[in-house]
Amino acid sequence: MKTKWFLRSALCILLTSALGAQQPAPGSIQGLVTDSSSNMPLSKVTVELRSPGAAAAIASTITDSEGRFFLFNVKPAGYRVVAMRSGYANSEPGQRHVGGPSQPVAVAAGQRISDLRIAMTRAGAISGHVLDNGVPVGIADVVAITVTYIEGQPNFSLLLTSRTNDLGEYHIFWLPPGKYVVMAIVWDTASNAPYFMTPDGSNDNTFVTARRSLRAVFNRASGSGAAENEAHVPFFYPGTPDPQSATIMEIRPGAELRNIDIHASALPTRHVKGTVSGIFATPNAANAAAIRAGLPSGPSVRMIPLQAVLNTNDAQVPSVNAEANGSFEIKNVIAGRYLLIATSGALTGSVPVEVRDRDIDGIGVTLGQGLSASGQVALDGPAGAAPSPPPAGLRITLRPEPFIPGVPTYSAAVAANGTFSVPPPPPANPNPNASPAPAPPPGLYRVIVTPLLGPPTLPDGVPFVPPALQNAYVKSMRVGDIDVLKDGLRLDHGIDDLRIVVGTNPGTLEGRVLNDRQQPLASAVVALVPDSALRYRVNHRWVASDAAGAFQFQNVAPGDYLLFAWDSIENGGWQDAGVLRDYESQGKRVHVDEGGKITMDLGAIPARN
Repeated sequence: MKTKWFLRSALCILLTSALGAQQPAPGSIQGLVTDSSSNMPLSKVTVELRSPGAAAAIASTITDSEGRFFLFNVKPAGYRVVAMRSGYANSEPGQRHVGGPSQPVAVAAGQRISDLRIAMTRAGAISGHVLDNGVPVGIADVVAITVTYIEGQPNFSLLLTSRTNDLGEYHIFWLPPGKYVVMAIVWDTASNAPYFMTPDGSNDNTFVTARRSLRAVFNRASGSGAAENEAHVPFFYPGTPDPQSATIMEIRPGAELRNIDIHASALPTRHVKGTVSGIFATPNAANAAAIRAGLPSGPSVRMIPLQAVLNTNDAQVPSVNAEANGSFEIKNVIAGRYLLIATSGALTGSVPVEVRDRDIDGIGVTLGQGLSASGQVALDGPAGAAPSPPPAGLRITLRPEPFIPGVPTYSAAVAANGTFSVPPPPPANPNPNASPAPAPPPGLYRVIVTPLLGPPTLPDGVPFVPPALQNAYVKSMRVGDIDVLKDGLRLDHGIDDLRIVVGTNPGTLEGRVLNDRQQPLASAVVALVPDSALRYRVNHRWVASDAAGAFQFQNVAPGDYLLFAWDSIENGGWQDAGVLRDYESQGKRVHVDEGGKITMDLGAIPARN
């Protein structure tokens, strides 16, 4: 018996040793966390080890009284190291500004990293009052909104919320440094749903999650009131319902902006009545069931504000279902310019509406069949050769120009032979209860080819490109002699000859970013912006320089570009036309040829105070 026990034990030891020999030795990470302003060590900072692109921690520790942290038994791999502490913005190694690019930490087998440094930036605060005709409003929601840019237009993302006390005071704290607008929401009735913010998961800001505010008892604001023909709408500091007219404020590290009082008085509202005409009540089982259930079977009618709206604020888009005879009434509409859109299945119609100081009665909108745009997507090849179909996975989308949040888009997949039709043709055996795909009405459109060509995106919103399309790009897009990439697609009638050519021989652009002492600069933002007329029709590209200051753009569509490198710039700031005008003379003009490779060094544009 002892012999068998000894043999089993010896076998386990041998197997364990063999398996251990196959596993690479773990490493470790040691470092120091400091305050970015004072350079003093920070204790009680939570330091997490995360895989790239993941929000969950693999391991975590807390800095000691001298600001030092220790992470042991780290498997060889690349990691993000994230530092978090109340009152500070989340920080990572190599960041030149809050939320900017960071440097990954690579751990080799048995490596001991002992000098990792993370500088943390103090968060700021905004405080003030919410007033309704000079009277403080209690239990109103106040939201701090970050400002970024898409296609040269401000884009607003809800970040943190607070709630006023009985004196109308609010205090929003733990705000990372940056640019903000502040919005107040005064609820008129208790029937409104509780209003709260959930931070964007991509920013991984635990301190943001900790500051979420839920309305626990009251739904109605106190100290306010609205008559039947009035309504409170979101107001932006100092007192405007239009986000683009709001004052943009900059929070500096550790600073508090005081006396940011928001005047959010109720606005007079109007009703908009009218009739939708056209053949919209197509008899089918779905309509019959709706009528039996007492549901409206008429078209959907929406009023899309032509002034800026929050990208997540559907409350600013009044909508109703028309009656079966096409009549509709939209109540509680505030003054402004709108696009009234009616849809019913594949039919659509629109009319501009300007609401001023009186009700609007008798407006009419006519539904039409819409138009179609079809054509061919082909891979670029030798002159005279028959076109070959592109790789699978492409989709064509027509988006109205100029960009208006909430306006419908129209899309269809590209078939295996490269053909497409927007809207797509009905299936061979259609469902009798299904509505046909909507067709685009006459107008100007931007053509998006997903995932190769889309509108400029935020830095963390780059679409995934499958391996089969990694070297592909949209080389040209034409209808006859019209350059659609430059002029857009004008739909005045059906189009059947939209030809999109996909190139497969892109260029490469690489180099280094240098500081004013001609030394490599890590974590600089390098942006490649299409020049001139294509600026807002071809994808912007951006990368961060690595620890050696190096950057590289692969799969660059041939053409003319402006190349910029910033020591520090807000995420997506280069998509703001005003910012580009200010920096244009400091960009380098580059021309990328098919299959060409360009190497150059860039001086970093210093951050502005």
